[in-house]
Amino acid sequence: MSTDATDYSVDTLTKAYVQLRDQRSALKEQFESSDGALISKMDKLEAMLMHKLNEFQVDSVKTPFGTVYTQVDTRYTCKDWTNFWGWMLTEERLDAVEKRVSQRAMKDIENSGAELPPGVEVSREKKVVVRRGS
Repeated sequence: MSTDATDYSVDTLTKAYVQLRDQRSALKEQFESSDGALISKMDKLEAMLMHKLNEFQVDSVKTPFGTVYTQVDTRYTCKDWTNFWGWMLTEERLDAVEKRVSQRAMKDIENSGAELPPGVEVSREKKVVVRRGS
């Protein structure tokens, strides 16, 4: 297929795009289904291995096929944002949140006609979107 757009009609290009997107979607669905089954099996094996480690009262076991060990993952969540924000401001701990601008909030501010906060920039990228015909 030539890459020169003048060689093809918009109909032809759109049809090709939709067909490729459908192929990707089918591959993704097939992969996710297969991967989901593998993840499920691995989850069961992890539970069985955890049982064995607990049974042996150890945190790790080395085998010829690999080392099995436990690891503690810690996650922090906020249940009371009002108190958390108050603490953050009082303690001057703005590092306690991730530095990321809320896209929805900025869009709401912009749509209301207000100026964006200082330090916030907006960039726009025009892209092609293809919707399936009816």
